[in-house]
Amino acid sequence: MNLGNKITKLRKKEKMSQEILANKIGVSRQTISNWELGETSPNPEQLLLLSKTLETSVDNLLGNQTVFKDNTGKYNYIHI
Repeated sequence: MNLGNKITKLRKKEKMSQEILANKIGVSRQTISNWELGETSPNPEQLLLLSKTLETSVDNLLGNQTVFKDNTGKYNYIHI
């Protein structure tokens, strides 16, 4: 899932309109729309504000996987 889709999904999960999310992070509603459509991307500071507002990690927003080794030495992947 790309960043725009993640923002849309998490925003709707939190029951926020684009306008409300925009007000919370100090951008315009059109900026949120552009991010969700993949036309532009948030800068690092905006990405951090998004993660806090949407109650998720930056890694989750960016689609990064968390990898860890269990006690048997097997690698495990967490898709967040």
